[in-house]
Amino acid sequence: MTPAFLDTFRLDITPLSPVHIGSGEDLDPTAYVLDENSIFEFSAGALGQVLDSAERKKLLNLVNGATGEQVLAGIQKFVFDRKDGLIAHSVRALHATSGVKELYEKRLGTVAQSETGAINKLEIARHSSHPGTSTPVLPGSSLKGAIRTALLNRENRGRRLIGKEDSRKLQQRLLGYENFKLEKDPMRLVHVADAMCVMRGSADGFAAETAVAFAVNRKKREQIRSDGEKVRSQAERKGLYQILEVVPALNWRMFQGSISIHAKNLQHDRLPRNEFRWTADHLATACNEFYVPIFERELGELRDRGLLNKQWSVAVSRIDPKLDELRTARRAFVLRVGRHSGAESVTLDGVRNIRITTPRGQPKRFENEATTWWLASDHIDANANLLPFGWVLIEMTADGRPPPACLEIATPMQEFRDRSGEPQWVDKALRHRAEMLKQSEERTAKREAAEERQRKKAEQERRRQDERARLTDEERRLDDLRHQLDAVELGSNKSQGQGGLLAQNAVQLLKDASNWPKAPRLQAADLVETIYRTIGYPKSKKGRERKQQIAALREGTDVQ
Repeated sequence: MTPAFLDTFRLDITPLSPVHIGSGEDLDPTAYVLDENSIFEFSAGALGQVLDSAERKKLLNLVNGATGEQVLAGIQKFVFDRKDGLIAHSVRALHATSGVKELYEKRLGTVAQSETGAINKLEIARHSSHPGTSTPVLPGSSLKGAIRTALLNRENRGRRLIGKEDSRKLQQRLLGYENFKLEKDPMRLVHVADAMCVMRGSADGFAAETAVAFAVNRKKREQIRSDGEKVRSQAERKGLYQILEVVPALNWRMFQGSISIHAKNLQHDRLPRNEFRWTADHLATACNEFYVPIFERELGELRDRGLLNKQWSVAVSRIDPKLDELRTARRAFVLRVGRHSGAESVTLDGVRNIRITTPRGQPKRFENEATTWWLASDHIDANANLLPFGWVLIEMTADGRPPPACLEIATPMQEFRDRSGEPQWVDKALRHRAEMLKQSEERTAKREAAEERQRKKAEQERRRQDERARLTDEERRLDDLRHQLDAVELGSNKSQGQGGLLAQNAVQLLKDASNWPKAPRLQAADLVETIYRTIGYPKSKKGRERKQQIAALREGTDVQ
């Protein structure tokens, strides 16, 4: 039950564009394999399930036999060659574009150099995720930070800094908690929970809710050099990009969270001043006032430059009237969160002073807006079908109630996702993993059966050796010859014939056993007779001689 001094609202969050909120970790290329258009991540224990003892030894030798980047390249190739088994034991899948697939195949098992000489690897920056389910999460701290920026901008109202104020002093002045009295910071009365993904890839916990995109840098203003070539940004000229795990665009109400605000009727001398005791309406208004103009301006500029994904642009245009209606009613607001949100979205009007990257040797330069964008792309070199990062739509409903259905928004979004192939990809990734799991289980069953046969064989041999240790010399000689005969009867030594080793040993036994005690001598006669019945007696005279020698052993006489 919600305490009386808290106003709590349910948040249903839709990513309007790709979002990457980093976890601070990378998905290493030795912890995933790419097959077709899916990246399958597996846990460290998966290799133990897939590799047999010989392959484990091979991997150990690979790790110990190289140094530096060569280790990574070699292990990566080793992992890829066993992708079927690893896909079967994967814990989640990421949708990979054709550009990511091309890069992966090009770099597989190699150490590639960029123009700057730095190592280009295949690490993927992870999105924040739930530790138990691996599903993506929108951290409450990120959402709250974006809300705080909007509230600060509303309080500042475009005014410039006073004197040499830094960011901390500016915030203290705007929010009325000077002299480091943090209990007076009004944002401490606003609690934003982590927003959890409400979609699951499959019932067994296999997650398939994120995608992989390149972050590429492009200039905002098109410039043409004297030779007719377009001027590229410094990052673009250096071939700089990142590979990011992202939450895909236009996934309707993908996340659910909550926001709690201390009620205004709660009074205390250690609480912020009344003018900073905001309501949910204040938060929604401030966010829309700050972020919506940036959103609309950025989309217009991207369209003018011909960079914007056209299908996405059409979908956003279709839902915009309903979005405007929700924003006006303060039932929804727009935020920008995560990496590459753009300098304008994290700085205040009036005090914005963005450092512009200049060529080496040139003086520092500061402007009111950035000169480039970092955009989400399917390909490193693309100059069309790009998307901005970080835009989300947040719907608020009181007392945890679900928001009403909104087909005006849900339908265009679903149509966009259907055209992108994302839902079909999820089904395909799940089916592919299920098929690989079935094949893996069959291989495991065969391997375990072979290992069991080998174990039993080894146990039988151990027992035989124990028994041999208790035999006499004569009995041990007979035991060896019986095993030779067994090999012929089982077909594992079909080259044995009348002139083979078995026949030679039988002839020698006929000679040597004539001096043995009666019991082993009779056993020798029976064994030699069985051998010749198996391989056949020699023809004519020799055959008669062998039969006579066997009879002599039984009678106890020496036949020359």
